[in-house]
Amino acid sequence: MPHDQITLDLYNKRADEYAKWSRPAGPSRFLSRMIERLPKGGTVLDFGCGAGWDSVEFRKAGLAVTAIDGSIGLVRAANRLHGIGAICMTFDKFNLQAQFDGVWASFTLQHVPRANLPGVIASLSRSLRPHGLLFVGMHHGDITRRDSLGRLYCHQDADEFSDMLDESGFSVLNVSKSSGTGYDGTESEHMHLEAVKTCDRR
Repeated sequence: MPHDQITLDLYNKRADEYAKWSRPAGPSRFLSRMIERLPKGGTVLDFGCGAGWDSVEFRKAGLAVTAIDGSIGLVRAANRLHGIGAICMTFDKFNLQAQFDGVWASFTLQHVPRANLPGVIASLSRSLRPHGLLFVGMHHGDITRRDSLGRLYCHQDADEFSDMLDESGFSVLNVSKSSGTGYDGTESEHMHLEAVKTCDRR
């Protein structure tokens, strides 16, 4: 299956609770940097928008936001809370060409089954205009696991993931790491990766 239904079912079931838990105190430094780098009035894709908190910040900055998520529960929560016009779409169905100046994929690609991730990355590359920006936040490492709630996590090694981006026409600008506590209460190492599209390869 190109997406993990168990993970989607969990988010559907707990959408309202997750929306409250995921509300940030303010925009992260990565989000602020993305906004600064995007052209004024530009277009951005929130790829896995969750409850829409980051989409709201993009909209406040005057950017045109397209927000998608595979969980119908989270899409409904995002639209009820923010009226952002979020669309329910699993990542394997995404197929837009040269539409965006930036793609924001904050802790969403880790739920993509490992074998399907290269194809999803290629679709994100195709969706970006030349020199478009990509941000990815995800769990770092090399394991595939389910957390205590049953969600699928495919951790990615920084070097291997950078190579995957290179194959889809990206040049990595910056990689940093931090620790964080997830919705299930466990702590893990996080990877934050910023890249720019330099060419079309797929």
